[in-house]
Amino acid sequence: MGRLPGGGEATVLTAVSARRLLAADNTDAVYESADGGRTWSALHRPTTGQEHH
Repeated sequence: MGRLPGGGEATVLTAVSARRLLAADNTDAVYESADGGRTWSALHRPTTGQEHH
């Protein structure tokens, strides 16, 4: 119904329940909706730049 933040295109969509949905986009960001897909919030966004180990 709604759109992912930033206009991203969902590449993976999982229904946890009728109202709770999880989606990942092509940037590997993960989003959650608690209202059946009307609105989305970010759960994880990949870090930018190089990580030091």
